[in-house]
Amino acid sequence: MRTLVFLSTMILAASCMGAVTGTGPHPPDGYVPPLVSNGDLNLLVDWWGGQGTNVYYHLETEVYWQGRRGPAREAALFGFGRFNPTLVLDGADAGLPTEWAQHLDVKDGLVTCKGRFGAVEAVTEVFVPLTRNVIAVKRTFRAVDGKPHELACDLNYTLPPHDRLTGAWHTTPQGERRYEGRTYGHRVIGFTINVMADAGGGSRRVLALKPGEAASAAWFVAFTDSYEEAKGAVAARTAALAAELARLGFAGLLAETRAEWAKYYAESHVLVPDAKIQRMYDVQQYHLRCNAGRWGFPVGIFPHHWQGKYFGFDATYMHDGLVANGHFDVARRCPDWRFAVMPWAEKRQGYYQKPGKYGARWMWMSLEDGDIEVAGIGFWQDHIFAMGTIARSAWTQYRYSGNRDWLAVKGYPVIRNCALFFRNNWIFEDGEDVAHIGRCTDLERLGPSRD
Repeated sequence: MRTLVFLSTMILAASCMGAVTGTGPHPPDGYVPPLVSNGDLNLLVDWWGGQGTNVYYHLETEVYWQGRRGPAREAALFGFGRFNPTLVLDGADAGLPTEWAQHLDVKDGLVTCKGRFGAVEAVTEVFVPLTRNVIAVKRTFRAVDGKPHELACDLNYTLPPHDRLTGAWHTTPQGERRYEGRTYGHRVIGFTINVMADAGGGSRRVLALKPGEAASAAWFVAFTDSYEEAKGAVAARTAALAAELARLGFAGLLAETRAEWAKYYAESHVLVPDAKIQRMYDVQQYHLRCNAGRWGFPVGIFPHHWQGKYFGFDATYMHDGLVANGHFDVARRCPDWRFAVMPWAEKRQGYYQKPGKYGARWMWMSLEDGDIEVAGIGFWQDHIFAMGTIARSAWTQYRYSGNRDWLAVKGYPVIRNCALFFRNNWIFEDGEDVAHIGRCTDLERLGPSRD
């Protein structure tokens, strides 16, 4: 049920309308910022188009990067800071908007925040591309009093102090602000956060706002690190990404992102006569894709959501939702990852770590590597039916996709190992063709050692 709870609590405050409005420096009761994610970068966008320090139903508005964690067992996700657009209007800090409206377009993952700053209206747009670890921000200003104004705008980015994260900011020759750091956690990872204007160069912009005209500025925050060292050196990939982003600009990157989301939604089509139910369905489709990481499907990529760890039960619910809506390629990440870490599951169950008749037993709560159990002490560590749901996801993937080649290479080995686990460890026969499953822990709510 964890996935279902996560998805339902992340819906915008205005129920299924997809928009929320407010006045003053505080959001209305029940407000939760919209989720923006590509399964790697995961963040909430506050109502002014940035990220504050408020906590909404245990959810924090900070940038989280899946797989980048502190030491196991806790393996807490590192927070990689917050972005906030700034505005100086006619020489004075504009602060927060006095009137505002926020909207999430689930068809392209674009969050739009409209705000009133005295005589100027600002529209802030934020999105994360599905295929790049980048946060894109654009602000468009328009005077509402018919007078000219001078604006100075920037994108501020800060990282909170952390005992296991070190680094420093510096300015590149091109004027970009770049944080080069290192995390000392489950892995030692060197990383770079690059803040740049969308056309390249420094992020501060001074705009002359004329009556009846609009003026805009856009920025990118780009992330690269040594976790993906197989793709090349961090410095080279950082420079290449900056050059590519400057070539695309905000509009080009948004067009690329919309095309990726369009391919995702083109894989299925459901129309519901009730507008609220339709919105609910569309939001769930959106969240399914946002939460689909490259390794598997965590409950959520937030500290409160078990630090983005992986459960055998919960991934099945997301997998069901994805395959039932025709998203076979995204859904396949779940059984593909189980196959990739299967050698560890075989060692865990094997006779002196030798694969064989005893099958495989995946961890109840695992990390991306799949090699250690990271659940706290408790009877839930004795769950066995996670092997049933892991096998079911592999079988369901084949039944929906019809891909027999995939079944032979990856799906069947997973299913077979799950079957061997039950057949040779938990099934007892009474000699009368009746099989019994020994005492075990199934659903936690039923308690340990159930018949």
